Amino acid sequence: TGAQGWFDHDYLGIDQGAIALMCENLHSGFVWKVMSQNPYVIRGLKRAGFRGGWLGD
Repeated sequence: TGAQGWFDHDYLGIDQGAIALMCENLHSGFVWKVMSQNPYVIRGLKRAGFRGGWLGD
């Protein structure tokens, strides 16, 4: 009542998993390396119109 902002007191596994992946990627770059070598990810990004960078187009 009267407080500005809002936050949830619950922690959801789906949120925490994404945070863990981001932390590991910052630390080692492993997630990015694996993703950039996955042919399904590459094809999907290209079909979605992404170009340049490690996609090479």
